[in-house]
Amino acid sequence: MGGELPERGRRALRVASLNIAAGRGPDGRADPHRLWSALQELDADVLALQEVDRGQERSGRIDQAELAAAVVGVTGPEHVRFEATVGRLPAARRGRDTGPTRHREPAAMSTATSVSSPGYGIALVSRVPVRRWRRVELPGFPARPWRSEPRVALAAVLAEPAPVRTIVTTHLSVVPALNAIQARRLAAALSDLPGPVILLGDLNLPAAIPARLLPAWRPLGRGSTYPRPRPRLRLDQALLRDPGRAGPPADWTAGVVPTGISDHCAVTVDLA
Repeated sequence: MGGELPERGRRALRVASLNIAAGRGPDGRADPHRLWSALQELDADVLALQEVDRGQERSGRIDQAELAAAVVGVTGPEHVRFEATVGRLPAARRGRDTGPTRHREPAAMSTATSVSSPGYGIALVSRVPVRRWRRVELPGFPARPWRSEPRVALAAVLAEPAPVRTIVTTHLSVVPALNAIQARRLAAALSDLPGPVILLGDLNLPAAIPARLLPAWRPLGRGSTYPRPRPRLRLDQALLRDPGRAGPPADWTAGVVPTGISDHCAVTVDLA
């Protein structure tokens, strides 16, 4: 367990999850070039992303999901999907714009720079074609919406042959108890999807809690992910549901990888 990524030749598929915090770095600025570099260094075949901006002022009005797709080298509805939980962010949450860039833009980044409808939410990018997508609405506080922004999950059923059939990403609430309710609701909503299933995301639950809430799911890997640069909590998780196995295959390798963006570390799993 640690920050080193195995060589591509030693794995069939690498999945990675990162709360990108709208691409913001330690200086609070959302620089698309840093986001590009951070995602490129993960070298993932499937990227599960949280706190993703589309057309927001604070992140240069780009589509960060499409930027991630360009990093992976894919395009189109079989490979990338963004799910908004809110639209244009209120002024109090907009933060600072990136301003004019002095860096040379990677050629593929141009595909991510023109957005007409702003949004903020989660995204999933897959080099393996996705045969079916599913959006799962998670419960909140409808009478008091200011207590918690809307939360959703996004499931992707991958084309065969792949060492995992379904990949799911989500970003659960920061409100205690509500995030536990959301986790259980999500597990129930995924029960009919083909396995093995890997759930990735910022669950906002300490490491030991998901295993108690979801006994059919097994954690993949250990290590703290938040807050960077000195993580002490594992809020970002990779969980496996595979009824045919008592646990993950011995030759699957999980890791925690710091990047140049966000206050979270990335979680990676290499599937042999």
